[in-house]
Amino acid sequence: LFAVALLHTHDAMGYFTSPRLVFLAFWRSVRALTMSKAEQRGYWFTLTVFVLGMAWGATLGGRLVYQHGIGVETTATSSTKSIQPH
Repeated sequence: LFAVALLHTHDAMGYFTSPRLVFLAFWRSVRALTMSKAEQRGYWFTLTVFVLGMAWGATLGGRLVYQHGIGVETTATSSTKSIQPH
């Protein structure tokens, strides 16, 4: 039950931050040479907030995989095959 809530949060974080980061990249490319100091500070602050949000979403994704095994296919022979030299 906790993993399902974590999955929904991870999913929402990705859908929330990704388009905003794309918009910020577009905004920066259009306004790069004409930004005022105040606009530059706002840009960097907003970028920092959304990058931190993306990093938190990635952390949640890591927890889903490594703590809860979400998206990991297991078989009875996978553990023995993975420790044998190739």
